[in-house]
Amino acid sequence: MKQKFNGEICTTTKTVNNILRVYDQSDGDGFYWYREANEFAEKLGEEYKVSDWKVAGIIAAFSPLKSWELNKIIAAQFLATGKASHTAVMVKKAKDIMESDGQVTTICDILNGNKIVNFFLNIAQPVDLGGVTIDRHAISIAVGKVLPDSKMRMSKNQYEFFVNAYKIAAFKRDVLPNQMQSVTWVKWKEMKKQNN
Repeated sequence: MKQKFNGEICTTTKTVNNILRVYDQSDGDGFYWYREANEFAEKLGEEYKVSDWKVAGIIAAFSPLKSWELNKIIAAQFLATGKASHTAVMVKKAKDIMESDGQVTTICDILNGNKIVNFFLNIAQPVDLGGVTIDRHAISIAVGKVLPDSKMRMSKNQYEFFVNAYKIAAFKRDVLPNQMQSVTWVKWKEMKKQNN
């Protein structure tokens, strides 16, 4: 299978090999990343008397272009005050989630974006076989090079191509797809830091 992305042709084989190259260099850091994120969402939910699903959705809403540490701070800030240091669009999404029925499909409709919907699903259901969060790091891993943010826009077909590549890589190493993504994400960030 092939997919055009940023003027280049990506084959499934090459893309999977790029992902596995990073995974195979890792020591497993990040293997339980989504389980730990789920535990964080549960603790916030208990503290603020909000369902785990809603908290996971709020975390996902505040994730774009934020580090994980800042993402957690902004989510906690919002739950404590109803306000957050993020764009008006994402704050509205978080408010809509708080006021919603808290159903998975409702939260997905509110989030309305491949990356943040999958991030929500991975946090809410860390042992599920389905979702893969394809963020800027996951794309760079898949294409085998660091791409600037300006090169990160994807069509639905392109997003699904990368999801499929992560699922194939996960199958080859007998791990969950979101574990393949989280382990490579942790290793990629470490590799980038070493190269700076």
